[in-house]
Amino acid sequence: MRELHTDNVAASVAADLVDLVERRSPAEVHIALTGGRVGTDVTQALLPHLAGRGNVHLWFSDERFLPDRKSTRLNSSHVKRS
Repeated sequence: MRELHTDNVAASVAADLVDLVERRSPAEVHIALTGGRVGTDVTQALLPHLAGRGNVHLWFSDERFLPDRKSTRLNSSHVKRS
């Protein structure tokens, strides 16, 4: 059985999402993002391919509720640093 590495999984999922966005263009595309290691890796692999695409909307699907919206424990903080 082939072992899956998170980097390979993230790159593969990001490539599939980029392909979806390109096939759907110029229609709007909504993508729900998740946190965690693989979810954050997918987001970081995806973002460089989405620059300037006004038809893509990213949503955080499992964002934590924290009183301090600037907390580094928020999943969105990892994306903002990318």
